[in-house]
Amino acid sequence: MMDWEPYRELAQDTVSAAGHALIKHRDEWREIAEESGRDIKLYGDKASEQMIYDLLSDTPFPILSEERGGKIPRDTTAPYWVVDPLDGSFNYRHELPCFAISIALEKSPSE
Repeated sequence: MMDWEPYRELAQDTVSAAGHALIKHRDEWREIAEESGRDIKLYGDKASEQMIYDLLSDTPFPILSEERGGKIPRDTTAPYWVVDPLDGSFNYRHELPCFAISIALEKSPSE
């Protein structure tokens, strides 16, 4: 049986680091980087995602992200990271304190 505790700790540390960076750089990162219809991507989305990728990339698991996407076979039972680097972009942009970073390690129930 695999020891998942180091990955849980890594996810917590990664969320903490990205969250602190989002708060520290809010003035510059809340600007719109891309816009498509009603969908906006802020500089914070991209910066947080890059930081998360950098911190999780040394693990053996692929990363599926809301911003970049990713290719995870539907029939896979291998673990993979699921990431939303800035959930609540509207709130972040308008300086409302309700935003989050979501990181999960999706794995088979038999793991």
